[in-house]
Amino acid sequence: MNDAIIIQHAYENTPYHNLLKITAPRIVEYCLLHKTDFELVINGEVTKNGDWAKVPLIRSALEVPQYKYVIYLDPDTVIVDMTADLRDGCPPEKIGLCRHVLTSPPYSAELDHLNIGAIYLSNCEAVKQTVDRWLAGYPGMSDPPWWEQGVLAEVGSETVVEIDAKWNATGKVNPSPNPVVLGFHGQGDVKQRFDDMCRAIGK
Repeated sequence: MNDAIIIQHAYENTPYHNLLKITAPRIVEYCLLHKTDFELVINGEVTKNGDWAKVPLIRSALEVPQYKYVIYLDPDTVIVDMTADLRDGCPPEKIGLCRHVLTSPPYSAELDHLNIGAIYLSNCEAVKQTVDRWLAGYPGMSDPPWWEQGVLAEVGSETVVEIDAKWNATGKVNPSPNPVVLGFHGQGDVKQRFDDMCRAIGK
C-alpha cells in the first residue's frame, strides 16, 4: 500500500463511463510511476441530485491511515503531465479545489465556484469532519453551485482552499499555461469530450 490514492467513479447508466477508456489506463500508468494506489468504481445509477457517489468513496479512503493524500478525478479529467506529483496539489490539512470562472454567456460572475471535478485532500481529522458534514448535506439544492458541489462550498469554509489552476485546468473557465490535469467539465457532449481528451494526450 502506498501513501496516496486516486479515486474515480462513473455511473453504469450514463455514457460518461466510456471516458474511462482514456482516463483509467492513463492513471494506472501514472500510479506505477509515482507509487500511488488507484480505486476505480463503476456502479449505481445517476440521479437528478448530482454525483454524490464520489463522497462516500472519498470518506472511506480517509479512514485508511496509510493514505496521507486522497485525490478524486472525474471521468472527464485526464492527467497530461505525467512527471508531476499529484500529492503536491494536496494542501496541508486542507481540501484543495480549483476555481472556475463562468463569465461567458449564459453564465455570469455570480456562478464562479470551486469545482469538484478534481479534489485534492490531505488526510487529517479536520478534513474527515468536513467530509462527514458534506455527506450529511445530501442531497443539496439545484441552484448554483449545484448539489454536492454546493454543499461542500457551504460546509467547507474552514478546510476548503483554492489551489493553482493547473490541477484542474478547464478551457476558458480555468486556463493554465502548465496544466497537470485537464478537465473537460461542461465542454460539449461525451463524444466531444472523448475526442478532446484523446487529442490532449496525443491519442
